[in-house]
Amino acid sequence: MQRRHIHVAARVRPCLTNNGERNSEKVVKAVSDSVIRITGGNYFIFDSAFEDDKNQADVFNLVAKDIVKGCIEGYNGTVFAYGQTGSGKTYTMIGPGLLAETLKQCPEKSGLIPRVAELIFFLLREKQKKEEAFMFEVKTTFVQLYKEKLYDLLGSDSDVKNLQIRLDDHGNTVLTGAEERVVNTISDLILVVDEGLARRKVAETAMNTESSRSHAILTFTIKTTVCGNNGITVNKCSRLNLVDLAGSERQKDALSAGERLKEASSINLSLLMLGRVIRALSEPDFKHGSYIAYRDSTLTLLLKDSLGGNAQTAVIVTVHPNKRFLDETILTLRFAQQVKKVKNHAIVNEDLTGESVDAFKAEIRRLNLELSEAKSKFPNKALRKKLSWLFLKKLFD
Repeated sequence: MQRRHIHVAARVRPCLTNNGERNSEKVVKAVSDSVIRITGGNYFIFDSAFEDDKNQADVFNLVAKDIVKGCIEGYNGTVFAYGQTGSGKTYTMIGPGLLAETLKQCPEKSGLIPRVAELIFFLLREKQKKEEAFMFEVKTTFVQLYKEKLYDLLGSDSDVKNLQIRLDDHGNTVLTGAEERVVNTISDLILVVDEGLARRKVAETAMNTESSRSHAILTFTIKTTVCGNNGITVNKCSRLNLVDLAGSERQKDALSAGERLKEASSINLSLLMLGRVIRALSEPDFKHGSYIAYRDSTLTLLLKDSLGGNAQTAVIVTVHPNKRFLDETILTLRFAQQVKKVKNHAIVNEDLTGESVDAFKAEIRRLNLELSEAKSKFPNKALRKKLSWLFLKKLFD
């Protein structure tokens, strides 16, 4: 088991006004690779910090690369972007537009998702070159959470799908009912992502001409199999969630009304529930296994393993540098500081099969039964403890 803190990064977007004109009134700056400074005010320290001149490759290498490598070895992983509307979350995760267009015209601006996919395919094929008995399969799902309800972004619009969150055989939280697509190349992924983006809920607000009105979750399921010469087959199954959260917004800034206001209220409520879960997990006296209100929101239930659970997780918060947005920026940076205190407990998700494994499991069952019978004859606690040790020694001799 790996116990480690969530990796937290902060990214400052270029300084722009609503009209897209350059604005010199900049009060938020990344002054080093790990420090964000507010002019005349606070410093915020994170694992990584990116000024507006940092490119997409830098962000990928420092935030997502190690998590992808872990997924190839069987660990679950999650990367999600959090921040105010218009602060650069979708640009960070996907890029400036549809993937096909971006990769053709300005590939250097492509976001984390295509870079993650390229590394997944590269690492799997490298393993296949080194191990003849190595096989793999990669599938994706793409869903959105809109007004607390999950919708599949793939397949026919006329399909009515019952998407549910359940536990798998390893106790991991998984989404069922969504259409799965096999992806073998970056071209396959482009088709999946662009199809999903075309269906994602977006709308114009006073702060963002294409404001995401839903949380979008792209999930890679990576299955690998290695058949050993000893008759044992090792099967691993990991999931990598790439999450583009809808942006928090204040009504007086976004000038939302009617349906836009209802959407904003739903977005803000789910982000509020996310903040509550993070605060509970970051308490100094929190113990692993303690009750956390994940079920208060569909978003937190979906991210349950990613927050204090069985996953390696990275969070990138995106912020506006303008003084106009300073209050919201400080709230975002404080949220990131809370996330940094959360520890995950990631394990390799693997199963062993084969005749040797079956025989080993049968022997364990037999010895456990024998141990239980022997313990019942010894009321003394110290003797029972010594007996348990002798049985373990017998098992591994």
